[in-house]
Amino acid sequence: MALQESMIKQGNWLFKYRSYVPVPILLIALYFSAARLPGEAGNLSGLGWELACFAVGLIGLAVRVITAGHVPTGTSGRNTQQQRADHLNITGMYSIVRNPLYLGNFLMSFSAVLWSRSWVFSTLYVLVFFFYYERIIFAEENFLREKFKARYLNWAAQTPMLIPAFKGWRASTFPLSWRVVIRQEFTTLSALVFTLTLLKVAEGSLSTGQPLWDPFWLWVFALVQGGYMVVLVLIKATHVLDVKRG
Repeated sequence: MALQESMIKQGNWLFKYRSYVPVPILLIALYFSAARLPGEAGNLSGLGWELACFAVGLIGLAVRVITAGHVPTGTSGRNTQQQRADHLNITGMYSIVRNPLYLGNFLMSFSAVLWSRSWVFSTLYVLVFFFYYERIIFAEENFLREKFKARYLNWAAQTPMLIPAFKGWRASTFPLSWRVVIRQEFTTLSALVFTLTLLKVAEGSLSTGQPLWDPFWLWVFALVQGGYMVVLVLIKATHVLDVKRG
C-alpha cells in the first residue's frame, strides 16, 4: 500500500475513535495529580496556576463555540462514522485556521496536561497530539480536496492548518446560534470542569490516602453540572434548543 493510501486509511480509522483521545490523557494527568502533594510544585501550586489552566481550557472552548455556533448543518462536527461535508466552511474561524475544532480540542486537553505540572508529559502530549491528528487531517483534507477541488485548494493555500493567521479573518456567513452552542458545547464545558475538579480532588491522594475536597472547585463543579442538567432536560423534553440551519 502506498504511503498516501496508508495515511488516509489510518486517518479514517483514527477519525472514528477521536472522541476517546481524552481518556488516556486524563488517566495520566490523574496519576501525576494523585502522586503530588498539595504545594509540592512550588510556584506552580495554588489557585492561580489552577485558574491559568482553566483559562487555557476556556480559550479552547471559546474556539469551539465560535466555530460550532456559526457553521451550517451537514458538516462532520461530532460525527464519528465517516467524513461528511455538504458545505466548505471558509468564513469565521475557518478563515484563519483550517481545523479550528481540533485546535479547540488541543487547548482543552492541554489545560489538564498543564495541571499535571509535568513538562515531560506536556511535551509528549504535544508530540502525540500532532502525530495523531496529522493523519486525521490528512484523510479529511483528501476527502475535501476530492469533493470541492480547486475551491478547497485555493482556500487551503491561504489558511494555516492549526496555528491561526488572524489577519485573514472573514466574518461568518451564518450568524451565531446560541441554541447550537448550548446544545453542542455545554457538554464540552461540563467535561472540562469535571476533569479539572477530578484532578483537584485526586491531588495527593496516593501519598496521603485522602482525596482533597477543595470548596472552590466543588462549587464550580456544582454550578456547571447543574446547568448541564437543565440543558439535558431542555433537549429531551422540549424543542427550545432545536435548530435547523441551511
